[in-house]
Amino acid sequence: MDQGTLDYIASNLGIRYDVLDNFQDSWKSYRVRMTLTNAGSRSIPNGPWAIYLCHIRIIEPVHTKHNPTGYIIPCGHGIKVTHINGCQHKFEPTMSFAGLVGFQSMVVELDAENWNVARTDVMPNWYIDRKSTRLN
Repeated sequence: MDQGTLDYIASNLGIRYDVLDNFQDSWKSYRVRMTLTNAGSRSIPNGPWAIYLCHIRIIEPVHTKHNPTGYIIPCGHGIKVTHINGCQHKFEPTMSFAGLVGFQSMVVELDAENWNVARTDVMPNWYIDRKSTRLN
């Protein structure tokens, strides 16, 4: 994957984060809908890239706590989430990620630990980077 492709993804991938249910499991988790939108005309390909973010609540805690290999989100889109450390998480495509064609959106639903009280519970400045190895 070249730098131009990473730049394209960073410039054209929009991410919308919506809380669907803040009171699941007696407040033990909340449900999120994350919509990924390709605002450009080129396809966002599968490849060795990942989106890194600081999310103060553990994403998919039942599956990602103490699991360095990550968890494939069961939506059929080929997206894996990994809890790295503290608030640091990453989303990455798996081998089954078909890409995201231009002007198309993909909806991914997931659970996070506890609850989301304010917009600031999800930190801004998510970033994309190239991965050196593929662990799918």
